[in-house]
Amino acid sequence: MKKLKSLKSYKKKAFTLIELLIVIAILAVLVLIAIPRYNNSRIKADKTAHATNIRVLETAAIRYLSEEKVENPTESKDITQDLVSKKYIKEIPKVPKSIKGSTTYTVTIQNGEVTITPASEEIND
Repeated sequence: MKKLKSLKSYKKKAFTLIELLIVIAILAVLVLIAIPRYNNSRIKADKTAHATNIRVLETAAIRYLSEEKVENPTESKDITQDLVSKKYIKEIPKVPKSIKGSTTYTVTIQNGEVTITPASEEIND
């Protein structure tokens, strides 16, 4: 008789299958809502980081051109490593993963114009 009472009290404390299914369904709906918002936030953060990286590299390149008194080459000249070696930037920033194009930035000058690649903000699918 004592075992029967303990089984009855155990059943009262447990969740029913329906209650568990309802909780799982609610969690699934919350996940379906959260994932797209997370992806959009990540893409927006990558675009912002990319734009910031380009501004930093462009500013460093302009300082490099004016302080080093570099003549305007008619052919394209890569100055990426010069920016690091002459301490205009600490290191070359990494391209965010969701940005299309190269995985590294390249800073070139030609005819007084600074070009930074990848310049695109297109997103990888």
